[in-house]
Amino acid sequence: MARPREFDEEQALGAALEVFWDLGYEAASLSDLTERMGINRPSLYAVFGGKRQLFLRCLNLYQENYYEGIRQLAAQGGPGLGGLLEVFRQVVEMGRDPRARRGCLFVNTMAELAGRDAELAADGRRFQERLAGLFAGVLAEAVERGELPADTKVRANARFLTMALGGFSLLLKSDPPQDLLEDAVERTLAAVTGGA
Repeated sequence: MARPREFDEEQALGAALEVFWDLGYEAASLSDLTERMGINRPSLYAVFGGKRQLFLRCLNLYQENYYEGIRQLAAQGGPGLGGLLEVFRQVVEMGRDPRARRGCLFVNTMAELAGRDAELAADGRRFQERLAGLFAGVLAEAVERGELPADTKVRANARFLTMALGGFSLLLKSDPPQDLLEDAVERTLAAVTGGA
């Protein structure tokens, strides 16, 4: 009969996610991981399969939480441009939070590994398109509401916003002055809305 697990798998996964976010994939040692997760190496291998498999699960969890967070922010802002403004208003707010210096786990991972890991690069492209799809829905709604012109290039602008969001996460790592962040967000939104 197998021994029951003596740890909460989801809690351990959350702890591992924090290690990878703090240190990156390469710098995170098995000792760092097992210590923060509160488990031993055999348990890590038995439950998660190894460092890479654990990392992929953490990255997937992060992406799901990130996507849901952006979706909720857009919904809180209301329909159309209100949702878009709320998402990017939160980017400015994040600039006040010292934890933002870690950047975005997804962007950090793409910078660290995507150039030499085809599987992660492909996953990154899929996630970027998923985010762009979310922004496309917000922009299409703004067009329907008459907040943007009918000839707005919804897909291209949605992709631009996705790339801008990634750029902001890199910018936040440098602890930028608040006015720089506000100006950058304002210009990003103006590029999409034509100043609307």
